[in-house]
Amino acid sequence: MNLHESVIRKLRTGYLSNPEFDPDKVATKAVAAKSIVKWVKAMNNYYDVLKKVEPKRRRCEEEKANLEVANTQLAAKVSELNEIKDRVAKLREDCESLQAERNKLACLLYTSPSPRDRTRSRMPSSA
Repeated sequence: MNLHESVIRKLRTGYLSNPEFDPDKVATKAVAAKSIVKWVKAMNNYYDVLKKVEPKRRRCEEEKANLEVANTQLAAKVSELNEIKDRVAKLREDCESLQAERNKLACLLYTSPSPRDRTRSRMPSSA
């Protein structure tokens, strides 16, 4: 609801400041007017609350927009982190595979006869 300050100022100076503008006093003249007086006073109170709340409401909307931007950035960084984690996992897997192959080759190297032993086995015996 839009309440203009000029209207509220007129209500305050013309009606609300008048001690006769009281729901109970007006009810003695016209019962229906009692409700109108209550409504005018409620609109005055609403205007006061709105003046306090509106800047906070605007700030809340700004912060929601900032949060949306931050969440978008966070999602991009999380995605990037997951890609890096996947690459690290792949590198670890490759490293383990290469280490296993190295160990296998080392085992073959140490269990096979040395080149000197192989040369001796090919030489004819002189006996």
